[in-house]
Amino acid sequence: MKGGDEGGIGVAEAVERMSRAIGIPESWLSDAVAKRSPGWAVVEVDRIPPGGLSDVPQGVVVAPDRVLAAAAIVAGAGRVPVRTIDGRRLRARVRRVHEALGLAELACPGLRLPPAERFAPATLRERRFGLMALLGDTIGIQPLRRLGPQADDGPLVPFRATGVVPPGAPVFDGRGRLVGAIACQMGSIAYAARLPVTDGRVREARERLPVMEVYTRMRSGECEWDRIETAARRWIEHAPWDANAWNALAASLRGQERLDEALDAARRAARLDPDQFTVRWVHAAVLQALGRNREAIGEAEAALRLVPTMGVAHGTIARARAALGGADGAEAAAARALALAPDCYSALLALGHAALLRGRYEQAVERLRRAAEREPRDAEVWHLLGVAAARAGDREEAERAAQQLRLLGASPDRPFTAGGA
Repeated sequence: MKGGDEGGIGVAEAVERMSRAIGIPESWLSDAVAKRSPGWAVVEVDRIPPGGLSDVPQGVVVAPDRVLAAAAIVAGAGRVPVRTIDGRRLRARVRRVHEALGLAELACPGLRLPPAERFAPATLRERRFGLMALLGDTIGIQPLRRLGPQADDGPLVPFRATGVVPPGAPVFDGRGRLVGAIACQMGSIAYAARLPVTDGRVREARERLPVMEVYTRMRSGECEWDRIETAARRWIEHAPWDANAWNALAASLRGQERLDEALDAARRAARLDPDQFTVRWVHAAVLQALGRNREAIGEAEAALRLVPTMGVAHGTIARARAALGGADGAEAAAARALALAPDCYSALLALGHAALLRGRYEQAVERLRRAAEREPRDAEVWHLLGVAAARAGDREEAERAAQQLRLLGASPDRPFTAGGA
């Protein structure tokens, strides 16, 4: 939902498209655009965190000079640039971060905009919740469907989204009242922090519903799997119906190589939400780690039917095909993965394994070294590297691989084979 950017759609086209998509009359949408309401209460936060985002981060005006934005966007920053609907660029100071709710308060002197309070009470009355973001020359309105018990008044509310939801975007209820802001999105589920922010909601999110703790730790790349497991189990106690909670548990157990437990959690997540693409991919990754490669390919393909651009799912297929001895299929899937995600570890590993299967040992050593640099804690890459190095006559590299396997608690004494199994 990018306003004013080259390639953005114009107002007339946007109005027609959104009218068809969600059934709001064109006359009302045109009127909303003309009045710039409540678009004036949404700002863009001009800061993309490490790892990037699929959409422009936003913030919602809650007081004349105060904005709420997603904490993950402003983490570590003292000041961030923001842009208003009329093109003004201002610098906002990060006043306070509510990590448990995933929100940050920004002080923005000179903003001088009225807060977002109401939106389209008549048009959204029949919808339980809706989301609205309006900037520059582009309008975007996305209906959201709430998940879980309707009576649950917890601090973070999960919604099924039909696409990428900008972090920090406002959420309105069926009466058009501002009730929350998007804190994060995991797969096709977006989590909105309830407004207003209170100490009680912060405390409840921290103690009972650690969605943001799991989200932050998973994104950090530090692989604190034991802490993620602990947080995921607290999340499950409060929301056992949330597939993302079980999915996080499955990922944490896989990271600790407790694969049978991970498979049970992954299956629970898949039963709860078979249309959640990240759920299908984690299930595939667990199956692949268990050596059930044909099943892993089936689950990864299911994830790709939901999101064809999911590079890690192509990587899982590449790794599984290599383990099954199919060099051609592994290389093809790895190429697709790397085109979408250039640092995809499973794809790098699969390319090295494929070279090993073809008897190109020196090439395999080179590729597997790169994979080992990317993920030095995976015993499989060191075993494959040892195989390749031994067959290439590189005793020093083979011994280094054996040493790394010992450090990881794996046995380097089993015979190195081209299949790596």
